[in-house]
Amino acid sequence: MRKIIVFAILFLICPFTTISSNSIIDNKDDFSIEIEESAMLRHSNFKISQDCIILEVWLSPDEPKYYSKVVSKADRKAITDLLDKIEFDSLRKGYYNHSIDDMLEYTFKFKYKNVDREIHIYDMKVKPIFDLVAKINTLLPLEFRINYDDSYFSRK
Repeated sequence: MRKIIVFAILFLICPFTTISSNSIIDNKDDFSIEIEESAMLRHSNFKISQDCIILEVWLSPDEPKYYSKVVSKADRKAITDLLDKIEFDSLRKGYYNHSIDDMLEYTFKFKYKNVDREIHIYDMKVKPIFDLVAKINTLLPLEFRINYDDSYFSRK
């Protein structure tokens, strides 16, 4: 119960909850990243902002797990440095490998500076997104990490 209360408090104080869907972020240190990870029996939502990380993981239909963490200034800078390296204009809206496996599928939503992009990825390695996820994963406990990592591509 205590974890749910802490999760609710962090959810209410995180600034990304107040960013409208049509707004573009002007301040270099402000960003919003939403990652939806889904497959037949798994669904996870990751919300990362300049202040916190909040996630909800559904490993089974009846038992969601929640995790939240405040983002330090150093981690915020590391994330914005990686966001600065991504050439969003050169990225496609979707990357798909039409395999028959039931791999995890990802939807990434970015709001940063003049960027408001949504990118879908299924069973393909998109290097700048992969590098960003690697950094975000260093901030998360093992059980809550985003599965868009090296093991994602070795599951076949």
